[in-house]
Amino acid sequence: MKPNDRFSFLKNNRVSQDTSSLVQCYLPIIGQEALSLYLYAITFWDGGQKEHLFSHILNHLNFGMPTLLQSFKVLSALDLLTLYQKGETYELQLHPPISSQEFLSHSVYSRLLERKIGDTAVSAMKQAPSEGEALSVALSQVFPTLTEEVTPIKSKSKLKMILTWNIFSG
Repeated sequence: MKPNDRFSFLKNNRVSQDTSSLVQCYLPIIGQEALSLYLYAITFWDGGQKEHLFSHILNHLNFGMPTLLQSFKVLSALDLLTLYQKGETYELQLHPPISSQEFLSHSVYSRLLERKIGDTAVSAMKQAPSEGEALSVALSQVFPTLTEEVTPIKSKSKLKMILTWNIFSG
């Protein structure tokens, strides 16, 4: 990857800006540079309408190429973005941050955070469970005409254990 290489954003990949989870949980781990790159990407996302140069990111964030590459690695490792190579160009797919409570429930992510801010600070961030009885109802009770089988959505709070960084070298 070089400064004059082109990239575009993945189409139909709008990501909301949940800054509380980003700042509370992700920032201590990913650092200011990676957070700046992520915020840049979600702010300048254009739905894949045109190609951009990596040099625009470098200039806007006042980064050098090594900082940009490291930031991409960190964001990819924490599943905040995926960078695809398509010949001579790249495509950037953004992923929303998981909620603070999902983050703190994730065994690896919470350990990484504990190493940065301490276990006392992490414990203070955890939501206390309710002592009351949950009054939940099944979806089929509310919508009895529902005939399709409903599949629960899994959380994206998984850690990529094996990463290859060929895309980031040279």
